[in-house]
Amino acid sequence: MNLGTLVDLFYSVVPTSSGATALAMRAGLQLGYVATEGPPVEVWTRILDEAALRGRLGALVDRARMEFPYVDWSQAYAAAIHTTAAVGVVGRDVPWHAPDGAFEKVIGSQPTFLPIAFLEVGLRVARAVGRVSTGSGSGTGFMIHDNLMVTNHHVIDSVATAEHSRVEFNLQQSPEGRDLPSELFTFDPRHGFATSPGKGGDDWTLVRVKGDANAKWGAIEAEDARVNAGDYVNIIQHPLGGSKQIALYHNVVAYADSKRIQYLTDTNPGSSGSPVFDSEWRLVALHHMGGWLAEPNGDGKRLHFRNQGVAASVVWEACRAARL
Repeated sequence: MNLGTLVDLFYSVVPTSSGATALAMRAGLQLGYVATEGPPVEVWTRILDEAALRGRLGALVDRARMEFPYVDWSQAYAAAIHTTAAVGVVGRDVPWHAPDGAFEKVIGSQPTFLPIAFLEVGLRVARAVGRVSTGSGSGTGFMIHDNLMVTNHHVIDSVATAEHSRVEFNLQQSPEGRDLPSELFTFDPRHGFATSPGKGGDDWTLVRVKGDANAKWGAIEAEDARVNAGDYVNIIQHPLGGSKQIALYHNVVAYADSKRIQYLTDTNPGSSGSPVFDSEWRLVALHHMGGWLAEPNGDGKRLHFRNQGVAASVVWEACRAARL
């Protein structure tokens, strides 16, 4: 972890620029040199940079700890102190030239380099993701083998709901901003349907799509891929029932076990049922909820502002058990 993780943590509890400014001022920071307008993540980045520069990072974290005592600040703060102390910046002006023997560095705890083919593979995988419309709301789903679609139980909870729902692929814009032609499919739950228990279940649904959606829109492969805390995940989704989008920023995994994965990747209502991928575009989770969550293997008392997915291994086991 590094200062970026602390930025994500502050943003998760105070997700507005005005709120960030107000909290910083309550902590006693002077913000005369800080631009306090713009995207909240950028404002938090500037505030924390200024706090570190002025030796006031501890005061800012202490204030946040007082106002948000249920958030675990210790680990992110300790990592930030370790990272910023190593920088050794004294004044505001830093010479552009590097000392002899200096080279470019990996800034965080792990490299963020990706092969350029990452973008091409992501576009290919995204074809299998569609917007699910149920008549009473919307969600996201994705195709797997044998013309089966995966989504959440709370999106499609029964055969009756599936019979009145549909999925739409290619609901997105061209590079020029024009709407692309999309394609609608209905479901055939009488020939393929399985879902988890409603309350306390794993929140998955498998439903067969009428026709051959796999032929044109592909499928997401079943692989035994897992992630750990500190890894990165990307979510292809239809937030707010709109066009297809991808979340690529501050995508750190905060917690992972064999059943649940919690991450800082952005989602919105309508993102339920989205595929969560690792940096190799392998499915690692089925997104299903977010908010103030306890870690499943924790003490259950400390809450974290995160999003959460059902581990992909749970989904693949469901496929095998359903014999679809």
